Amino acid sequence: MTPGRALDSGMGRGRNAIYLALLGWDVTGYDMSKEALRAAQESAAAAGAKLTTILAQHDTFDFGEDR
Repeated sequence: MTPGRALDSGMGRGRNAIYLALLGWDVTGYDMSKEALRAAQESAAAAGAKLTTILAQHDTFDFGEDR
């Protein structure tokens, strides 16, 4: 597939999100754990990947129109 935008719900420590970002995807992930999101950002930085992370629960996350 041609890389585009990806949303990782309940991303935890970001293993899948980082994988996609390294393949060229623009990845946004959300999780309810601030600690997991911090770990995801640290792992992404170490791998040279860029992630957008959002602290949210599934029932309160704003999926918007194009997510």
